[in-house]
Amino acid sequence: MSVLGNKIKKERENLNMTREDLAKKVGVSYSAIAMYEQGNREPNNDLLIKMCELFRCTSDYLLGITRYKNPKEDIEKQLYDLNLTEKEFDDVINLLTDNNRVNFLFDLIRNTDPKMKKIVTAYKICLSICWDYSMLALDDISNYDEIKNVNDSPHMRKALDVIYRLDKNKIIHNYKDKDEQDFRFAYHKDMEGLTEEEISDALRFYKEMKKRVENDKK
Repeated sequence: MSVLGNKIKKERENLNMTREDLAKKVGVSYSAIAMYEQGNREPNNDLLIKMCELFRCTSDYLLGITRYKNPKEDIEKQLYDLNLTEKEFDDVINLLTDNNRVNFLFDLIRNTDPKMKKIVTAYKICLSICWDYSMLALDDISNYDEIKNVNDSPHMRKALDVIYRLDKNKIIHNYKDKDEQDFRFAYHKDMEGLTEEEISDALRFYKEMKKRVENDKK
C-alpha cells in the first residue's frame, strides 16, 4: 500500500465513509477507490483536488510530503493562542523570510528575555510545522556549497508560501483594551467551555482585583 493509498483510506475512515460512499462523492467507481487505497493506481490531479476538498487537507498531506493536513490553518490556530501584537507577528514573519538572519535567529532562540518569549515561541511553531518542507529542501541541494541557495528549492518555496499566505486577521486579536488582552492571554486555557457572559464576569473581577493591587502599591 502506498503513502497516498494509506492517507486516502485513513481520511475516508475518519469521516466514517465506506469506499462506496467516497466513490459517489468524488464521481468514480468503487473499484477505483479500492485500487487507489491499495496503491495499484493513483488519482489524477482533478480527482486529487476533489479528495483534498472533501478531506479538508492539502495535496501535500495526501502525498506524504507533510504530516500536517493544512499547515497554514495549523499555524494560524497556534499563533492565535499566543496573543501576538501586530508588530510581534510582523517580526516573526520577517525572521522566517529573511535568509540573512541565521546568526540572529540562533541568538533569538537562546534569548531568555520574557519580552521575547512570544516571538521565539511563534517562530518555533512556524518552523516545526514547515519542518517537513525544510528537510526536503536540504535534500534538493547537491552539496553544502549550495546551502545558501536553499530558498530556491521548490520545497522551501512551498514552506515560504505557507508563511506568506498566513492570514493576519485570523491571528491578531482586536481587543477593546489592554486589560482584556492581558486577561485572555493569561487565562485562555481556563476559559475553554465558558460562555461569553461568564468570561465577561471573570474579566470584570480581574479588572477590579488589578485595581486593588495597583492601589495597594501606592
